[in-house]
Amino acid sequence: MPYTHPQTINSFVVITGPDGVPYIITAGGEGIIRMWKYNANQFEAMGVLEGHTRGVTALVLNEMYLWSGSIDTTVRVWDLNTLKCVCVLTSGNGGHVSPISCLAAIPPCAASASNNGMPGTVASAGYIASGSLDGDVKLWSFNGELQWSGSHIGDQKGVGVTALQVFQDLLGGKRIISSCISCHIVWYG
Repeated sequence: MPYTHPQTINSFVVITGPDGVPYIITAGGEGIIRMWKYNANQFEAMGVLEGHTRGVTALVLNEMYLWSGSIDTTVRVWDLNTLKCVCVLTSGNGGHVSPISCLAAIPPCAASASNNGMPGTVASAGYIASGSLDGDVKLWSFNGELQWSGSHIGDQKGVGVTALQVFQDLLGGKRIISSCISCHIVWYG
């Protein structure tokens, strides 16, 4: 098929478009992101998002913005209405210095608390969390500004973040849990 990925699909997300039809967004090992529309029992190619220079490893949605993380150490924010990149997060603006391994959306919540130096969460705020093989977890505001950065590897070398998950505690606050290569789990929040 002429519009498929030439390398492995590392991540994908499914959204319902304004027309009520499912759209699938796929991230390839070659660094390209593709959007597909599911129509009449087949997938129709709708667009290509290009900009990463290495494989895309993670995708997460925030309303009509797609966040993508890559082996090229960047996180990119894409406007799904225009299929254009609107922000690139690099080590130069507070981003990671190693490949991005995972992303998670932290939706807004009404709780307001601050633990471990993390920003408080308020009703109007939400975050995107990124994890990297550099061992850091970073929180980004929806407009791409770095809000918090923490490392759970201390002085250990070669221990990167492999997965992130968000959960809600009994008081309604959002918490992040991450795992890393050394098989231990750390939670923030």
